[in-house]
Amino acid sequence: DDFDPAAAAAAAAGGHSAQTASAPTPSSSSRAQAPPPPRDGEIVVGSLVSLAGLQKSPELNGQLATCVRWDVEKSRWLVSVAGVEKFLRPENLVLQRSEKTSRFCAGAPVRICGLQAAKELNGTLATCKNWDSEKQRWLVSLDNGSGEDKLLKLDNLELALRPGSSVRLAGLCAQPELNGRSAMCIAWDGGRQRWRVRIEGGEEKALRPENLEAHGEQEPPAIGPALTQVVEVCEESAKLGRLTGFLRKMREEEKRGTRQRSLVLVFCARSTSVASVTEVLKKGQLSCISLEEGRDVKRAMAQ
Repeated sequence: DDFDPAAAAAAAAGGHSAQTASAPTPSSSSRAQAPPPPRDGEIVVGSLVSLAGLQKSPELNGQLATCVRWDVEKSRWLVSVAGVEKFLRPENLVLQRSEKTSRFCAGAPVRICGLQAAKELNGTLATCKNWDSEKQRWLVSLDNGSGEDKLLKLDNLELALRPGSSVRLAGLCAQPELNGRSAMCIAWDGGRQRWRVRIEGGEEKALRPENLEAHGEQEPPAIGPALTQVVEVCEESAKLGRLTGFLRKMREEEKRGTRQRSLVLVFCARSTSVASVTEVLKKGQLSCISLEEGRDVKRAMAQ
């Protein structure tokens, strides 16, 4: 995107600019080796920024984003904004003052707290809709069935994570390489006061709530605290193909960390179908075992 100095200057009124007019412009060779040099209010991985001066996507100006990583070759920051990732120049990013802001995003589940004028709303769950950069407040939609929206300060919101919440890791000192990685909340460990999260790729960690930021669209887990039954009707000849496709999708979601690892049981209406189903799944490189085979082995051992 082309940079508009006037627009960036206006947006910088609410935060620290990532680059000042008096600073020397780095040469193309030096910019290709490292991120812009640290200044007052340094932008680093995990920093919360607002977008400014975008010409090709002006609708994004003023929106909040999180810095994911610096791309050396492109000399741009990869940022996550409204669940979408974009490469942007440092001069299009304005560092925000409040670290607390970075914990929220559009769609983030929150709990209202500390209200004095409307104390009856304290404890109410809500969903973040959009950030008002001028008023420095989040517009949230109350989850109490009223359909009412409220414009609230950051101090009146706390992140209300739940199993299935999409998060991004931040502020980790012992393993800084994990900062910026996406994960899914699995379960809350009340004894340790930590969330068990599954990182992209399947690795699990127990992390403090302050090391988690809401990230991307907040969807319920594919397998969550409540079970949902879905019935599909298809032709007999299409059953094996549908089953194979469903299992492949499940395993891919498990690898990405968006679904809990699980054991799948496939019930066959006829015992004669077990062998053919097992054969198809094995050919599709989907590990499986026929319980009929296991029972036959036990019988042979018993004899």
